[in-house]
Amino acid sequence: MKKKIRLLVSVCLVLSVVGCGKTSVDAVSQKVMDDIKALGEITLEDEDDINELFEIYSTLTDKQKEQVSNYADLLAARDKIKELIVLENTPNEQEQIALEAVKMVKRQLLNPESIELKSVQMSILTFKVDGTELEEDKKSYRIKVSYSAMNKVGGYTSDNSIVEYKNGIYDKEVINESDDDGWRKVYHICNSSFQGEDTQSILIDFDVEKMQKWIDE
Repeated sequence: MKKKIRLLVSVCLVLSVVGCGKTSVDAVSQKVMDDIKALGEITLEDEDDINELFEIYSTLTDKQKEQVSNYADLLAARDKIKELIVLENTPNEQEQIALEAVKMVKRQLLNPESIELKSVQMSILTFKVDGTELEEDKKSYRIKVSYSAMNKVGGYTSDNSIVEYKNGIYDKEVINESDDDGWRKVYHICNSSFQGEDTQSILIDFDVEKMQKWIDE
């Protein structure tokens, strides 16, 4: 955990309330408040800490709960975790473009469900070599998908495919049937250069595990 919650200490203090009087109750409440405050900026790594704090809070007496003045912050932290989980599982604009390209590659395979992604990269072509920005309709995305998939005899073969996306259109071309190696259809993704000679690009490496999960859903 990023921020260790001293659960045992808190629980022991809670259990000792009956015999220790008002001072101990204040200490228990203060400990919970300190742990809430220590959360700071919430990230997905804090999920376990937040769940533990809710477990501790549930063991408090009504009077002790009333003394936890920043309980609203704990509720807000839980809501933030839910929000982050949704964001984590929802493709952003660039991820969506790349995801559709990966799905396009997948559809070309004779055994599409066997695809195993190795890497997914996006090159965004935005500037000419002289540094001037390309017009919006001249900008393009090239998505390179490295993967392996099952061939017609049951073995696995690796390949790289490049998909170009521009103005809402994904580019593909027909390859000669004699070039078909028996594990993808005749229609294959265009094999244009990943880096344009007359442009500068921004390169993005996507989370391949996330991409694999999305195409398997």
